[in-house]
Amino acid sequence: MGRQRHNLLLVSITLLFLFSSGCGLYLQHRQEQLVDTFYRNIHWNISQVMLESQRFLYDLRLYRAGQLDMETLSLDYDLLWNRLDIFLISSETADARERHGLGKALAGLFEQIKLLEPQMQAGQLREGAELAQLQTRIAEQTYQIGVVGDRILSSQEREASVNQIRSSLFWLQICQLILLVTGGALVFALIRANLQNRRLSLLDPLTQLGNRRALQEQLTRSLQSSRAQALVVLDLKRFKQVNDLLGYQVGDRLLQTVANKLQQAYSGHAYRLGGDEFAVVLTEDIQGMEEQIQALKQLLHFEFVTRESRFELACRLGVAQVEETQDPNRLLDQAILALNQAKRDANEDITWFQPGMLQQLQLTQRQLHQLRDWLAHRIPSPLMVDMPLLSSENGLRVRGVLLRWQENLAPCEMSWLQEGGILGPVIARLLQEHEKAASGEPQPLLIALNHQAQLAHVLAYLPATVHVEPILLLPALQQDASLLAKVNQRGCTLALSELGSSTPTLLAGALLVAGDRKPHQLVATAGTAVGVGAPHSGRCSGCAAGLTGCDKKGDPMDRPFCMRLSAGQGDGKGAQDCLITRSGSTVIR
Repeated sequence: MGRQRHNLLLVSITLLFLFSSGCGLYLQHRQEQLVDTFYRNIHWNISQVMLESQRFLYDLRLYRAGQLDMETLSLDYDLLWNRLDIFLISSETADARERHGLGKALAGLFEQIKLLEPQMQAGQLREGAELAQLQTRIAEQTYQIGVVGDRILSSQEREASVNQIRSSLFWLQICQLILLVTGGALVFALIRANLQNRRLSLLDPLTQLGNRRALQEQLTRSLQSSRAQALVVLDLKRFKQVNDLLGYQVGDRLLQTVANKLQQAYSGHAYRLGGDEFAVVLTEDIQGMEEQIQALKQLLHFEFVTRESRFELACRLGVAQVEETQDPNRLLDQAILALNQAKRDANEDITWFQPGMLQQLQLTQRQLHQLRDWLAHRIPSPLMVDMPLLSSENGLRVRGVLLRWQENLAPCEMSWLQEGGILGPVIARLLQEHEKAASGEPQPLLIALNHQAQLAHVLAYLPATVHVEPILLLPALQQDASLLAKVNQRGCTLALSELGSSTPTLLAGALLVAGDRKPHQLVATAGTAVGVGAPHSGRCSGCAAGLTGCDKKGDPMDRPFCMRLSAGQGDGKGAQDCLITRSGSTVIR
């Protein structure tokens, strides 16, 4: 509402400024017209007509007395003729001709002057009664013009014209004053709007904390004054799960709560970088830095209560210590690197920046570049793929997938591939190469994923023409109808490490229907039914020896917890052995 009033005021001032400008220009033009009309069109023209008519009459008398030659009289005659002709037809003298019969008097004088034209052309005036009468009439007309002209140029007429000029000048000055005031107000409003826009450009609209640009400006000032000692970049644990399970409205309220706590504790030094990431500039002495960081961690460790749920909030912190002559952007990059390291290390919530992190970042970028080149078929694979054979005593066999880097044999994590946006393409390429390398029917591949988002990424890139059956292993399953429909459409096998009470409901419907398969029930082998079927006791055929296998180093795989799928109503008929992965995993086919 305040913003609308400000905009309305700015528009009003602008319109008033434009209106005053227009009025000022009009009044200035009117002022020039009045001055020009009075001093040139009236005063000067009337004075010239009176002067020329009186001069011609005087010269005519001198000529008749023999004191003036014809050439001089002819010149004065031509001047008076031209002056009267211009005065009677010019638009500039239209106002003067209407005053007190001046135009009529001048027209009469002009008619009398024209009567002398033949004699003037002949070069000599004929003396006699006719010339004397004409001179008398010219004298009368000249006298009448003089009387009217004096009346027009008298003090009363002059004062009226001057008052009109003064009135126009007064309103012109008023408009100029309004123009000055509105111009100043407009400049002030524009400066204020510019300052407000700048302030808004430095604020995060959701939390009202400073944004990344404000942080960079603050770091620049603090580093120049040597006040900043460290920069902390933090994020909230399990924030994505809060958004996914409770909704973005709850996530926004959580961010606002965190921002309020940071604003109260670190006023003017707390910023939001984006998402659930915040930054805090620490200005305490280096001796108390550890205590201050611990206090920051404890500040954001609290129970968040909503109408829907309540949960404990915790955060991870990446800390970069200020060095001499350090660049603000470099300091921020170091703190973000430390935070990323804290995200990868589940046992550490506080990570200080170390120079080795830059080397690790460079290595990561190089490895990501190599994988993209491999996916584009430009270089050989930089990965070493281990596919240990897993089998049960009834002869069912699958291949596990373990990815390592060839240069250092370090594991290539699925989460790292997802962060780089290449998890789906890498899995699709592995399936294609496994199909090409298989001498006969390719065995199914067991691919262990960390969470459900990775499953969606893999399904988006699975090739439609590959005949290798992928078994996608998840820790648990959350409700997502569209995702489960994609699993069924792709003909994949879904494996779960944990079976909660909601799992049968999530798996009901189209998920367990693929082609001509019948819907299956999920039955526990340890004595309690977790599906619709009746309780089942005993062990399934796959439990006797379990599923065993070994990797290339010869380490035995863990003994699994065995489950089975039943096609009946809990009577055990048509039971199928389930595919067993590692300990505690169940495959749903």
